[in-house]
Amino acid sequence: MRTERETIVQEIRERRLFNFYFLSGENEYKIKEVLQELKKEVLNPGFDSFDLDKFDVAEKGFDIDDLKRAFLTPPMASRKRLIVLDSIDKLMGTDKKKLLSLLESPIETSILVMIASPSKKTKEAFFDKIKSLSRSENFRKLKKYSLEKWIIDYVEE
Repeated sequence: MRTERETIVQEIRERRLFNFYFLSGENEYKIKEVLQELKKEVLNPGFDSFDLDKFDVAEKGFDIDDLKRAFLTPPMASRKRLIVLDSIDKLMGTDKKKLLSLLESPIETSILVMIASPSKKTKEAFFDKIKSLSRSENFRKLKKYSLEKWIIDYVEE
């Protein structure tokens, strides 16, 4: 039985990359693991500071136009520029519209990873649209059997 994480990680390892990823759910470890795989596959070692951009909607001073500029900037030394947008569930009004506009015009030189806060439900129309335009996974908390299997698989790696 393959888990969601194994499926998305396998896609990344096989270089079946998407322009947009939407990751949500309570299992932050799995989300971080997917991010690590993307970094490993996309970024050249030592070029994180040039080709990796991180934004957090919850931080004071967040500007959606800065995100757009980063997305449109070609990578300096890596296969693609990797942009991480955290706390996407905190976007408001016109910023939501600007993000959706960005998603409707993908470019091949960047990958945008959008992450929703673990405690937030992602069932509104805004998230439905994002899910339809991206590779989307909701990483739920592992239950007893799944957790035991995951631990065994992890140790065997």
